[in-house]
Amino acid sequence: MRLYEKILDHIRSIPDGVVERLVLGWHGSCVLLRDGRCGIGTVPLPGHEVLRSVHSHTENLLRQSARGLAELLVSPFPQEFAAASAAAAALLPPPEEGFPIETLRSLPRGEKVALLGYDAELVPLLREWGWSLAIFDDLRSAPDVFPSWSGAHLAGSCSWAWISAEALRDRQILSLMSTFKTMEGCILQGPGVPWSPEVLEEAGITHLLLPAWSERDFTSILTYIEAGGNPLSCPSVFWRVHSLLPASSPTLLPFPPEHGKDPRVSPTEKEQAVIKNQASLAPGEEGQS
Repeated sequence: MRLYEKILDHIRSIPDGVVERLVLGWHGSCVLLRDGRCGIGTVPLPGHEVLRSVHSHTENLLRQSARGLAELLVSPFPQEFAAASAAAAALLPPPEEGFPIETLRSLPRGEKVALLGYDAELVPLLREWGWSLAIFDDLRSAPDVFPSWSGAHLAGSCSWAWISAEALRDRQILSLMSTFKTMEGCILQGPGVPWSPEVLEEAGITHLLLPAWSERDFTSILTYIEAGGNPLSCPSVFWRVHSLLPASSPTLLPFPPEHGKDPRVSPTEKEQAVIKNQASLAPGEEGQS
């Protein structure tokens, strides 16, 4: 449990906040603090847990501050964990924008990837990328889906792992930490993952996939999740990759600087930059350098 204690110690070092709004949806949770800080949290994947509210849990959630909610990150109960993960994300957001999700496409380089939990929003994308998946899930039946209990034995044959924040709630991350550390990389997908890179890197995590948004859009995100929407499909949420590896690592990004590509800039942004640059040139200067 040292992993959780270290994360909570980090959270306790952050200024607390008054919870203005708490939303627990079907596929995600949200916390909005009075000082404007906000975060998106996670709930168990559909079918992995019977979602039911407990009166005492609800009363406890409603009287907590942001840090009080985040302390429940160690709770095995979905209702408490959903609130805690959103509060933890609000208190410890990533300091940088990160890279687009497409940055991850080339990282496995054809090697097999262990996917903990079948996420109907995620699996089609990874298969579209051409990834070879070994999925560990108890609710699906398919040639590439194995029971969750076999993860500790079979995941070691994979070069990469992709896990959701649910692995924090159900403690899978503890049983597989030694396996993650032997792999080339391990991606922890949010939402609800607090920015505590040193602690997560110690657990074998090499990359984080976290949500980002424009501050003006958070109200619409609250409404979307409140209506049962999935943060993965919310139009106002942008998924960003954060590497926890040293800058010299060959698996930091699939686009080395020498290739002249910056994955932080989307094609649309590049086109806008070109248009802006051309507009700033005086007539006759377009071909000059």
